[in-house]
Amino acid sequence: LSSIVALERLATDLYPGRPVSSRKASISIGVMNLASCFFGHFPSCHGSGGLAAQHRFGARTGSSMVFIGVFKMVFAIVFGTTLAGIFAAFPKSVLGAMLAISGIELALCTTDAAKEREDFLVALVGAGAVLSMNTGAAFVLMLVVAARFRAAPWIRELPFLR
Repeated sequence: LSSIVALERLATDLYPGRPVSSRKASISIGVMNLASCFFGHFPSCHGSGGLAAQHRFGARTGSSMVFIGVFKMVFAIVFGTTLAGIFAAFPKSVLGAMLAISGIELALCTTDAAKEREDFLVALVGAGAVLSMNTGAAFVLMLVVAARFRAAPWIRELPFLR
């Protein structure tokens, strides 16, 4: 469910003239998973992270997704089992930079959701907690911080929140 909501929102933000309905995204993901399970593929989604990364690196049309899909299939057929060695040789610093850029692209799409400084602080605490702990602990920590802002209005008057 969250993958569909996030995908719909991001697609609307990135391409306002071409809206994506949650119904179409749901049907597309469902058909993709049903068709691919016969080939041993595990369930997956289109993903807002992939959309953000592809947009950041220049993809603007549906044909770019077809191109990358065909490229991946040809790559897998040509290289087969040697892909593990190829991927192991891929510089992790390049992969890290690409992931960081796509993460920043996703974060930039949330700027309208964090207009209040306390909302931004909750998101920042959550991001730090996810990186240093795990998602569950980060979620609980974000709930505690958000609840504290609501329970104690005086916190909003702290100098770093003005």
